Amino acid sequence: MKEATPLKWPGDWQRTLPEKQELNAQWKKPRSFYVAQLETELKRIGVTSSVLTSNGLSDRDPGVAVWFSRIKKEDFSWRETLRITAAYPTLDEVDEAYRKLVAQHHPDRGGDINIFHKITDARAKAKDWVNHREGNTFDYAIGADKFKEQKLNIAALANSIRHIRGLERCGTSAIMEKTFEGFAQLAEKAESHAARA
Repeated sequence: MKEATPLKWPGDWQRTLPEKQELNAQWKKPRSFYVAQLETELKRIGVTSSVLTSNGLSDRDPGVAVWFSRIKKEDFSWRETLRITAAYPTLDEVDEAYRKLVAQHHPDRGGDINIFHKITDARAKAKDWVNHREGNTFDYAIGADKFKEQKLNIAALANSIRHIRGLERCGTSAIMEKTFEGFAQLAEKAESHAARA
Protein backbone atom coordinates (compact mmCIF):
# COMPACT_ATOMS: atom_id res chain seq x y z
CA MET A 1 0.00 0.00 0.00
CA LYS A 2 1.33 3.39 -0.98
CA GLU A 3 0.82 6.59 0.97
CA ALA A 4 0.15 9.95 -0.65
CA THR A 5 -0.65 13.55 0.15
CA PRO A 6 -2.82 15.55 0.03
CA LEU A 7 -5.90 13.89 1.44
CA LYS A 8 -8.28 12.79 -1.30
CA TRP A 9 -11.63 12.60 0.46
CA PRO A 10 -14.35 10.33 -1.00
CA GLY A 11 -17.04 12.20 -2.91
CA ASP A 12 -20.04 13.21 -0.89
CA TRP A 13 -18.87 11.90 2.48
CA GLN A 14 -19.34 14.49 5.18
CA ARG A 15 -16.31 15.57 7.18
CA THR A 16 -16.28 15.53 10.97
CA LEU A 17 -15.89 18.98 12.48
CA PRO A 18 -12.70 19.35 14.59
CA GLU A 19 -14.70 20.08 17.74
CA LYS A 20 -16.65 16.81 17.25
CA GLN A 21 -13.57 14.58 16.84
CA GLU A 22 -12.87 12.08 19.61
CA LEU A 23 -10.00 10.18 21.18
CA ASN A 24 -9.92 6.42 21.61
CA ALA A 25 -7.89 5.25 24.61
CA GLN A 26 -8.09 1.60 23.49
CA TRP A 27 -5.95 2.10 20.38
CA LYS A 28 -2.50 2.79 21.83
CA LYS A 29 -0.22 1.22 19.23
CA PRO A 30 1.99 3.29 16.89
CA ARG A 31 0.73 4.51 13.52
CA SER A 32 2.83 1.91 11.65
CA PHE A 33 0.98 -0.91 13.44
CA TYR A 34 -2.40 0.35 12.22
CA VAL A 35 -1.10 0.92 8.69
CA ALA A 36 0.08 -2.72 8.65
CA GLN A 37 -3.33 -3.85 9.96
CA LEU A 38 -5.11 -1.88 7.25
CA GLU A 39 -2.85 -3.36 4.58
CA THR A 40 -3.56 -6.88 5.89
CA GLU A 41 -7.32 -6.31 5.85
CA LEU A 42 -7.18 -4.92 2.32
CA LYS A 43 -5.28 -8.01 1.12
CA ARG A 44 -7.88 -10.25 2.75
CA ILE A 45 -10.65 -8.69 0.64
CA GLY A 46 -8.67 -9.18 -2.57
CA VAL A 47 -7.27 -5.69 -3.03
CA THR A 48 -4.82 -5.47 -5.94
CA SER A 49 -3.64 -1.89 -5.40
CA SER A 50 -4.26 0.79 -2.81
CA VAL A 51 -3.19 4.22 -1.65
CA LEU A 52 -3.69 5.75 1.79
CA THR A 53 -4.16 9.50 1.46
CA SER A 54 -3.74 12.11 4.19
CA ASN A 55 -2.61 15.68 4.62
CA GLY A 56 0.67 14.52 6.16
CA LEU A 57 1.73 13.83 9.71
CA SER A 58 2.17 17.44 10.79
CA ASP A 59 -1.12 18.75 9.40
CA ARG A 60 -3.91 19.47 11.86
CA ASP A 61 -6.36 17.47 9.72
CA PRO A 62 -6.17 13.86 11.02
CA GLY A 63 -8.50 12.54 8.31
CA VAL A 64 -7.41 9.64 6.11
CA ALA A 65 -8.94 7.92 3.10
CA VAL A 66 -7.93 4.67 1.46
CA TRP A 67 -8.53 4.25 -2.28
CA PHE A 68 -8.31 0.72 -3.66
CA SER A 69 -9.14 -1.78 -6.39
CA ARG A 70 -10.22 -5.37 -5.84
CA ILE A 71 -9.64 -8.44 -7.97
CA LYS A 72 -12.15 -8.61 -10.75
CA LYS A 73 -12.48 -10.64 -13.89
CA GLU A 74 -10.79 -8.99 -16.86
CA ASP A 75 -13.20 -7.51 -19.37
CA PHE A 76 -12.32 -8.42 -22.94
CA SER A 77 -15.59 -7.21 -24.46
CA TRP A 78 -13.51 -4.69 -26.43
CA ARG A 79 -12.37 -7.59 -28.66
CA GLU A 80 -15.89 -8.27 -29.85
CA THR A 81 -16.80 -4.60 -30.17
CA LEU A 82 -13.71 -3.82 -32.26
CA ARG A 83 -13.85 -7.20 -34.05
CA ILE A 84 -10.25 -7.96 -33.06
CA THR A 85 -9.27 -11.62 -33.40
CA ALA A 86 -5.53 -11.34 -32.68
CA ALA A 87 -4.66 -12.85 -29.30
CA TYR A 88 -2.23 -10.02 -28.50
CA PRO A 89 -3.10 -7.05 -30.70
CA THR A 90 -0.72 -4.14 -31.17
CA LEU A 91 -1.70 -0.50 -30.79
CA ASP A 92 -1.66 -0.21 -34.58
CA GLU A 93 -4.10 -3.12 -34.90
CA VAL A 94 -6.39 -1.52 -32.30
CA ASP A 95 -6.30 1.82 -34.14
CA GLU A 96 -6.92 0.15 -37.52
CA ALA A 97 -9.94 -1.75 -36.18
CA TYR A 98 -11.24 1.47 -34.64
CA ARG A 99 -10.84 3.45 -37.86
CA LYS A 100 -12.74 0.83 -39.89
CA LEU A 101 -15.68 0.86 -37.48
CA VAL A 102 -15.76 4.63 -37.04
CA ALA A 103 -15.93 5.04 -40.82
CA GLN A 104 -19.21 3.10 -40.68
CA HIS A 105 -20.70 4.40 -37.42
CA HIS A 106 -19.56 8.02 -36.98
CA PRO A 107 -22.55 10.32 -36.26
CA ASP A 108 -21.33 12.82 -38.88
CA ARG A 109 -21.81 10.07 -41.47
CA GLY A 110 -25.30 9.11 -40.29
CA GLY A 111 -24.15 6.58 -37.67
CA ASP A 112 -25.65 5.95 -34.25
CA ILE A 113 -24.04 8.08 -31.52
CA ASN A 114 -24.40 5.27 -28.95
CA ILE A 115 -22.58 2.77 -31.15
CA PHE A 116 -19.88 5.38 -31.83
CA HIS A 117 -19.39 5.89 -28.06
CA LYS A 118 -19.27 2.13 -27.48
CA ILE A 119 -16.56 1.76 -30.16
CA THR A 120 -14.57 4.68 -28.71
CA ASP A 121 -14.81 3.23 -25.19
CA ALA A 122 -13.72 -0.19 -26.51
CA ARG A 123 -10.67 1.40 -28.15
CA ALA A 124 -9.67 3.04 -24.85
CA LYS A 125 -10.01 -0.28 -22.98
CA ALA A 126 -8.07 -2.12 -25.69
CA LYS A 127 -5.24 0.43 -25.55
CA ASP A 128 -5.14 0.20 -21.75
CA TRP A 129 -4.84 -3.59 -22.05
CA VAL A 130 -2.10 -3.40 -24.70
CA ASN A 131 -0.20 -0.82 -22.60
CA HIS A 132 -0.70 -2.77 -19.32
CA ARG A 133 -2.66 0.14 -17.82
CA GLU A 134 -5.93 -1.64 -17.11
CA GLY A 135 -6.90 -1.65 -13.47
CA ASN A 136 -4.84 1.45 -12.62
CA THR A 137 -7.84 3.34 -11.35
CA PHE A 138 -9.13 2.94 -7.83
CA ASP A 139 -12.66 1.57 -7.79
CA TYR A 140 -13.40 2.03 -4.08
CA ALA A 141 -12.81 4.63 -1.38
CA ILE A 142 -13.36 4.70 2.38
CA GLY A 143 -12.59 7.71 4.56
CA ALA A 144 -12.28 8.22 8.31
CA ASP A 145 -11.89 11.41 10.31
CA LYS A 146 -13.89 10.78 13.50
CA PHE A 147 -10.81 10.74 15.69
CA LYS A 148 -8.32 13.46 16.68
CA GLU A 149 -5.26 11.44 15.69
CA GLN A 150 -4.41 10.11 12.26
CA LYS A 151 -3.38 6.70 13.61
CA LEU A 152 -6.82 6.32 15.21
CA ASN A 153 -8.53 7.01 11.89
CA ILE A 154 -6.29 4.43 10.20
CA ALA A 155 -7.25 1.95 12.94
CA ALA A 156 -10.90 2.80 12.29
CA LEU A 157 -10.48 1.99 8.58
CA ALA A 158 -8.81 -1.36 9.36
CA ASN A 159 -11.53 -2.28 11.86
CA SER A 160 -14.30 -1.23 9.48
CA ILE A 161 -12.97 -3.48 6.72
CA ARG A 162 -12.49 -6.32 9.21
CA HIS A 163 -16.14 -6.02 10.25
CA ILE A 164 -17.36 -5.84 6.66
CA ARG A 165 -15.29 -8.95 5.91
CA GLY A 166 -17.01 -10.60 8.87
CA LEU A 167 -20.23 -10.55 6.85
CA GLU A 168 -18.63 -12.94 4.37
CA ARG A 169 -17.46 -15.25 7.15
CA CYS A 170 -21.08 -15.41 8.33
CA GLY A 171 -22.17 -16.62 4.91
CA THR A 172 -23.61 -13.34 3.73
CA SER A 173 -21.09 -12.43 1.04
CA ALA A 174 -23.84 -10.83 -1.04
CA ILE A 175 -24.23 -8.18 1.67
CA MET A 176 -20.46 -7.61 1.67
CA GLU A 177 -20.47 -7.10 -2.10
CA LYS A 178 -23.43 -4.69 -1.84
CA THR A 179 -21.46 -2.73 0.76
CA PHE A 180 -18.50 -2.45 -1.59
CA GLU A 181 -20.82 -1.35 -4.40
CA GLY A 182 -21.72 1.59 -2.15
CA PHE A 183 -18.05 2.45 -1.72
CA ALA A 184 -17.61 2.19 -5.50
CA GLN A 185 -20.39 4.68 -6.17
CA LEU A 186 -18.76 7.10 -3.78
CA ALA A 187 -15.41 6.68 -5.52
CA GLU A 188 -17.02 7.41 -8.89
CA LYS A 189 -18.71 10.53 -7.52
CA ALA A 190 -15.42 11.79 -6.11
CA GLU A 191 -13.66 11.20 -9.42
CA SER A 192 -16.34 13.06 -11.37
CA HIS A 193 -16.40 15.85 -8.78
CA ALA A 194 -12.59 16.20 -8.99
CA ALA A 195 -12.81 16.33 -12.80
CA ARG A 196 -15.35 19.18 -12.64
CA ALA A 197 -13.26 21.19 -10.14
